Order: sequence, then structure tokens, then C-alpha cells
Amino acid sequence: MNIQEQRGENMVSTTKDEPALWGDELPQRFQLPKWAKQSNPIVRRHLGMYWKTVPPDVMPLLVAAAIQVGLVLLAAWAPFILDLWTPLVVASVLAMPLAYYAYMRVLVNVAIHAADVMSQELRNDTLNLLRTTPLDLRDIFLGKIAAALWREMDLWSVLFGVAVFFSVPVIVMNYAVMWPPTEYPLLAHVAVILGFVVALARMVLEPMMVGAVGVLIGSVVSYRSTAMSAAMGTGILYFVMLQLVRQIPVGDSFIGRMVLDMGVPLVLPVLSIWGALRLAAYVVARD
Repeated sequence: MNIQEQRGENMVSTTKDEPALWGDELPQRFQLPKWAKQSNPIVRRHLGMYWKTVPPDVMPLLVAAAIQVGLVLLAAWAPFILDLWTPLVVASVLAMPLAYYAYMRVLVNVAIHAADVMSQELRNDTLNLLRTTPLDLRDIFLGKIAAALWREMDLWSVLFGVAVFFSVPVIVMNYAVMWPPTEYPLLAHVAVILGFVVALARMVLEPMMVGAVGVLIGSVVSYRSTAMSAAMGTGILYFVMLQLVRQIPVGDSFIGRMVLDMGVPLVLPVLSIWGALRLAAYVVARD
């Protein structure tokens, strides 16, 4: 073997592999599901120029959320701890309307894009070809939802950070009126913690829900504008229904208020995701 060949082998052996896409380089237990990764061919097919989108590390945000939960619990025995959020009250009141507007924009875009990519399969008559791949229908649908989510990941990541740092003051103001911490020390703090956890969970579940509804509508309607409008209208109807549910009179009942404020916003998206995907699979299999 000559010197040039040896050099060539050394160059090949020392060349680093191309960096993995986000979600592939993490330890196995922390990795995203296969259908949600950017390396998923369904996801990469629809992402286009967005395939290199890399969200910030959410672990520091989750640690910050855990610290706040611990502080709220300690505040049941040391009430002065709640004063730590006082400087953020004004900032939260000002930031939340803008955050809600941006969040609604994320949900609308996810629903529209999920409906569009699904209806595109009908218009191009490529869905049956896609079903011949080893992927089952559930993974195909979830991949299309993931592609819609990745397109909005930059804005969603910012909004998740806003929810972590600015939600607690608003939640404290909301439930402190119902159950003053001085009169109901542990009850008020439990309500604040549950409200905080549910607020963060909704930021994951609701984009998935509107994406699933978009896939369902796109599997039924092949016209792009109709599918997009129907998906957007369904998402708006969901939030209107949530507000109507919260108006049900339950008085000062802790359990009743928790069911309306915490249980419904968690259970309804999960049931909607499951039902939309099952119904979309039925529609596609029937055709």
C-alpha cells in the first residue's frame, strides 16, 4: 500500500459523520418518537426549507418550571414567597395578550398546513402510493402533523418560554380571588400548581389536536381552500366551547372548578386527537 492510499484511509477514518438531526442525537430514552423526528421521510418531504429548524433546549425551561412548582408549595408555609412573583405581575399582564395572539397564530398555521398537506395527497392521487410503504396509516398521519408542528417550532419555543416564566403570576391572581391563600393556604397553592402544569401541557396537546383535525379534514376534502378554512374554523370552535364550559356555574367548589379549568382542557384534546386519527384512518381505508 502506497503513502497516498494510507493518507486516504486516514482521512476517511478521521472524518466525522454528518451531525444528526434534532432528536436523533439524544439518549434513547429522551429521543422524540420516530414519527416526530426530522429524519422521518414523511416529515422531511413536507418541511422543505424548514427541515433544518432546531428548537432550543427545553430542559432548562422544564427545570425552571419545576423550581416554580416547588416555590409555590413552599409558599403554603412561607407566604412571603409569593411576593417573588410581584415584579412579574405587570409584565405578565402586558405579555399575555400578545402571547395569546401569537399562540392562536401557531395553532391556525398548524391546522392549515396539516389540512393542506393531507388534501394535497388527495389532489395528486398519491395517498394509495404512500400506503404501499412500510409505514402504517397512524405513522403517516402523525408524520404530517409533525411536519406542520416543525414549521412553527421557532415561534412555539418562544411561547413555551413565555408560558414558563409569565404564567404563574396570572394564575395566582386568578385563583387567589376564589380561594385567598390566607384562608385556604393549601387549596390555593394546589390550584396554582395544577393550573401551571395544565397550561404547559396544553401547549403540547392543542397543537397536536388542531393538526389531527386538519389531517381529518384534509382526508375528506380535496379542495385546498375548503380544507384550510374548515380546519381553522374547527380550531376556533374548540376555544369558544372551552370558554362556554368555563361559564358553567360551580360556585366555590374546588373539584368543580378544577374539572372545568383543568380536566376539560386536558381530556378534550386527547380525545380529539384519538378520534380524529381514527376517523381519518376509517375514511382513507374506506376509499
